[in-house]
Amino acid sequence: MHKLLRLSKIAINVSHISKICIDSNKYTIHLVDFKADGLIMYGSGGLTTTNTIVEIKKDNHPDYFKVSEYILRHSI
Repeated sequence: MHKLLRLSKIAINVSHISKICIDSNKYTIHLVDFKADGLIMYGSGGLTTTNTIVEIKKDNHPDYFKVSEYILRHSI
């Protein structure tokens, strides 16, 4: 069972978090999307993946404190 970080407008599966950048007035959460898109023909081609970025600013107090608690609990 996957754990979710429930914020006011989004629920984040914590296994998809690749990194959390901590700034003085915001948290930036980088999520890994497990999707690949591309084309390979005759041994050549390319694949692309996408990353999602969620910013939590200090002005949004409940979400900012939830992310702070998550960071403290998991020693990030």
